[in-house]
Amino acid sequence: MIWGKLLESDYFDAQSFNDERYITGFTIAFNPKPVPNLTLGFSRVYYRTLPPEGLPVSDLFRVFEAFTKSSFTTDENLSGDDDFSQMLSLYGRWVFPDSGFELYGEWSRNDHSWDLRVRYRLSSLR
Repeated sequence: MIWGKLLESDYFDAQSFNDERYITGFTIAFNPKPVPNLTLGFSRVYYRTLPPEGLPVSDLFRVFEAFTKSSFTTDENLSGDDDFSQMLSLYGRWVFPDSGFELYGEWSRNDHSWDLRVRYRLSSLR
């Protein structure tokens, strides 16, 4: 688990309203016994600009909320949008020490999606 405050570089922009951000996250890694030197993991991070009134205590555990925007819809917020950015990642690493070879793969997604379905647009791949 991590919690922290991020400060913007003096060289980024001249807007003072976004100079401080809050970050919270966690990662879980698993090494299955039957497969030596294999690590499988999951990470999730939230960050947002710190509001002038401060951070509510509930935001400390934001990383344990639902994964999808559809879970956040209300009559006042039909799109499920919020002020946070989310990064979600699944990863794997397999090390072969005798040969010096290492294999690593990661799938990640930035910000909430509407549901858990994975969609690809061919036009964006061109």
